[in-house]
Amino acid sequence: MLDATLWVGYSGGLDSSVLLHLLSQSQYTKIKAIHINHNISKFSADWQQHCVEFCNKLNISLICVQASVTLDAGDGPENAARKARYQAFKQHIAIDDVLLLAHHLQDQAETVLLRLFRGAGVKGLAAMQQISNIHGIKVVRPLLTTDKTILTQYAMDHKIKYIDD
Repeated sequence: MLDATLWVGYSGGLDSSVLLHLLSQSQYTKIKAIHINHNISKFSADWQQHCVEFCNKLNISLICVQASVTLDAGDGPENAARKARYQAFKQHIAIDDVLLLAHHLQDQAETVLLRLFRGAGVKGLAAMQQISNIHGIKVVRPLLTTDKTILTQYAMDHKIKYIDD
């Protein structure tokens, strides 16, 4: 992993903005961001522009991808958007690279509760893993055990502007 490019799945929200800022402060130089624009919100263009400006400020290369969200039978819009994101990730992230996602502790709890609510079995109740392989992409969630209040405080301390996504 020492030679891998670290890609941050960057929405422009609190979590991914803090993660990107943290990485920009590190000694690691092979950092890129990828923003997936689903074009499903009237604010999508504004969010993408925010991502471009923040990455420029941090001097981090950003790829913006326009993704088509197709609702398959039985899929809700969030699941369809997730599928579109991973399809875009797979097209741009090399097999030896790593995708960093900024899920935090509250996201983890929400995932478990949603799966429980949907009647998931024991396997379905498994929480997100910090390190996993999804559709052939190495995925790491370095903030998974971090409380959102810590991320909020970090953003305030470092005057990080983020969008409410």
